[in-house]
Amino acid sequence: MFSHNLWFIQVITDLVGDVIPNTKTGENMSVRDILFEHCKEDHNGNVPSLKDWLECLRFEVPAQHRTWFNQPRLADKSLLKEIKSEQLKTIES
Repeated sequence: MFSHNLWFIQVITDLVGDVIPNTKTGENMSVRDILFEHCKEDHNGNVPSLKDWLECLRFEVPAQHRTWFNQPRLADKSLLKEIKSEQLKTIES
């Protein structure tokens, strides 16, 4: 999930560079193209984003874990409301 997506392709490209040498021909090969082709082979011609992966996750949280899982603090809820309000003001401007 974390290594077969558009985000990780960018991470690897940033780490190793845009091109690597082909040991057989001596020519340069696009790192991004190699990684895209690999992902397409593994995912029926698609290159998913990390968002695509996360949207496919479905799970149930056991009752004993619901007290901490996905229960933001009141201060966090207030901050989120403030951020959303500011975003709406920006969009409306």
